[in-house]
Amino acid sequence: MMSILMRQNAQAVAVSDCYDEANNIFVYGCQSQSELPNDLLLASRDGKYGYVNHNHDIVIDFKYEDAATFSEGLAAVSLDNQYGYIDQHGNEVIGFKFDYAESFNNGQALVCDSFRYTFINRSGVVVSKYKLQSYVEFTDGLAIFEQNEKYGLINQSGDIIIAAKYDGITSFSEGLIGVQVIKYDKDDVDILSGYINLEGETVIPLEYENGYAFSQGLAPVEKQGKFGFINRNNEVVIPFKFDHAHAFSDGNLARVKIGEQWGFIHLNGELAFPLYDNASLFRDGLSTVRKHGKSGVINTAGDTVIAFEFDMAYFDFIDGLARVNKAGKWGVIDTQRNIIIPIEYDEIGYFSEGLIAANKNGSWGYLDHQGKVVIGFNYQSAAAFVAGLAPVQLNDKYGFINRKGEPLIAFDYDMAYCFENGLAAVEQDGVLGFINTSGKLVIPYRFDMVGRQSYGLIQVKTLDGDWIKLNFKGHTMTTIKTQAFGSTHSLLGLKIY
Repeated sequence: MMSILMRQNAQAVAVSDCYDEANNIFVYGCQSQSELPNDLLLASRDGKYGYVNHNHDIVIDFKYEDAATFSEGLAAVSLDNQYGYIDQHGNEVIGFKFDYAESFNNGQALVCDSFRYTFINRSGVVVSKYKLQSYVEFTDGLAIFEQNEKYGLINQSGDIIIAAKYDGITSFSEGLIGVQVIKYDKDDVDILSGYINLEGETVIPLEYENGYAFSQGLAPVEKQGKFGFINRNNEVVIPFKFDHAHAFSDGNLARVKIGEQWGFIHLNGELAFPLYDNASLFRDGLSTVRKHGKSGVINTAGDTVIAFEFDMAYFDFIDGLARVNKAGKWGVIDTQRNIIIPIEYDEIGYFSEGLIAANKNGSWGYLDHQGKVVIGFNYQSAAAFVAGLAPVQLNDKYGFINRKGEPLIAFDYDMAYCFENGLAAVEQDGVLGFINTSGKLVIPYRFDMVGRQSYGLIQVKTLDGDWIKLNFKGHTMTTIKTQAFGSTHSLLGLKIY
């Protein structure tokens, strides 16, 4: 469910979040335009989720470990690591019997039950033909599945659209699907990439070393170590002359690498503007670029929007804000270069639930969007707030505080990580386990490293060195054959039973 990401359905898009100081609650999408004007808003307080109306009156108490926004009149929530669905009166509509649950979309919702994923309707009845061992989000109505260590495509009704015969499926774009096969020749391994259509017919032969998504009718592909762009007829439109290339995006520009420098090209392959020492992909029409040891921002016309005056910068402009460094100090600016947080801190984090962690003179505290100190600089380290809780370090031990700086989970840990889906990884004596938002150990200490979470599964490395996927109860769902964060086709497949 990924409640911290606040995934919204198509009819309800959050405009902004806000902290209600009077009620000590954080409201997600407090100015959202919902599918129904009386829809409740998701909120959190001290590690629990509940729901409020648009006046921030509490309608459904703060008791859930994880929760999603209402979608089609129902919300997925969890209690004691079991997921179910409630209505806007807080009534249990579909019982708390799932290991994991997603929001409803077009009358169906993804759930995990007894270690297998499937789809249910609003009555809780299973509607898909197959149960799946793991899950990849549907794109254009299709998802990847695994069968006999090969990959194909399945639709939401469980029909096999493309038989499982590929070693990798890499992209869905403009009606074409990027696919890969692996050829083994003694000690050599060759990955061949090409494209098929939705009928499974090969449209572009598998003859490239890499192939990325089509955009504006062109796709970047790699051949003999160089990248160029082909069209849907497999004709070379832009020659193979780049050391790396990305698909066309904002302003019909594609990011390319030439030697050790980065730049952007037009659809005709010509450079849009001079090369930079580094350049990020455009996001909302802006790119972070670097030259002569300084960072700035350009727009899709190549105009300098923020001057090259910063020694370091993360111009991601999440919520319109970016972290910048000048003369060894950090602060936050907006897209107009207005200083939001003064450039005077030794380190700085990201805004989360209206607060940002900052380090000043070796101690950490929290600031709000006005730069006001909300929680004093009392900690050895500090991380982001999630559901009203943040991990901090005090006297060489980690615990969790609320937005008032009050300790809610004791400082008993050698290391602690942010909560996600109601669980946080914590470490004692060099071994990792997981606690819930009440501080109860729910998955014992038996792991060496923690990876990412996805659809109710957690990637972890055991003390024996094996990477596995756990559900939220700590049961092993599947073993990962490759290293964590390795090739996506071996981490993100579906297995049919």
